[in-house]
Amino acid sequence: MPAWGWWLIALGVVLLLVLWSAVEKALGLAPLTCESAIDEVVAMTAGQPASGQVLDITDASFLEDRQDELDDGVFTVAAGRETDEVLVCRGAGEWGDGSYGAIEFGYTADAAGNLFTYVAPVG
Repeated sequence: MPAWGWWLIALGVVLLLVLWSAVEKALGLAPLTCESAIDEVVAMTAGQPASGQVLDITDASFLEDRQDELDDGVFTVAAGRETDEVLVCRGAGEWGDGSYGAIEFGYTADAAGNLFTYVAPVG
């Protein structure tokens, strides 16, 4: 095979990986991350009054991650609850009213595996 043939194969592999990443995001197959939760929290609270509107979250870190349980079909919701945490993150939140403070956010799921975004001030 000519040398340019190997370059075409390498380019095809790179394009395939980029395309797969886009398909994962479009179909919701990509792993949940604190970064994706931040985007959803900001969008979800955009129509709220200033005191409930999250403008940004920085310094995010994982507290709990139960995605494997959800993916494996063994995720359970604690008795007496409608949903339970799948991914819990904490960071520094900037609220629409100009205040700042610790914020917990992430995803919960119900017993059927439906995901929901949540956000709550800490403290």
